[in-house]
Amino acid sequence: MFWKPIVNLLEAEDIKFLVVNAQHMKAVPGRKTDVTDSEWICDLLRHGLLQASYIPDRNQRELRELVRYRRSLIQERAREHNRVQKVLEGANIKLASVVSDIMGLSSRDMLEAMVNGETHPETLAGFARKTMKKKKEELELALRGNMSSHQRMMLKTMLTHIDFLTEQIAELDVEVAKHWPHLKLPDPSPLDKKDAAFFKIVLAAPSFAAFFRDTRYD
Repeated sequence: MFWKPIVNLLEAEDIKFLVVNAQHMKAVPGRKTDVTDSEWICDLLRHGLLQASYIPDRNQRELRELVRYRRSLIQERAREHNRVQKVLEGANIKLASVVSDIMGLSSRDMLEAMVNGETHPETLAGFARKTMKKKKEELELALRGNMSSHQRMMLKTMLTHIDFLTEQIAELDVEVAKHWPHLKLPDPSPLDKKDAAFFKIVLAAPSFAAFFRDTRYD
């Protein structure tokens, strides 16, 4: 990405420029040394032998950065979810065997109660909402564990980090919507797929398809 700061400066001065793939220049026969390299590139340009690489405009580059950083935060949050599951397993709590999402509303209330020192399975199962109430007996069995103070501290730290990541993702969504209100980003689920995200973005904003396909200068 060494070309980005230079391109930003040239764009600010409204100077026309070409970003050329070095491999393409090497394929053109001729004398190329450190001394004559600049002159050689000028000669190639004058004779139309340089092929300009696709460079998205500044708005598209900024959108790419926002979307990709958003994805990295989603992936990090998914890793934190897995770490929470490992802490629960270490405490012999089998919550995942009953609920499909350990970070759902009911599960999150139970986790918060564990962090605050609650240990009684019946009390923890009482945080079940809506359809989860039908699984109260299963929850009570799954929540019969033994969480140590260390595990409780680890769980609290992980939940705090997850909340922070969720806030950051929401802020990026607001930033995207501020500049590109027509662009609909995929839901920030832990299993967000690159292809699914790409096609949803293309469907919402076809003009952005090209820079998502071109990855030569990522």
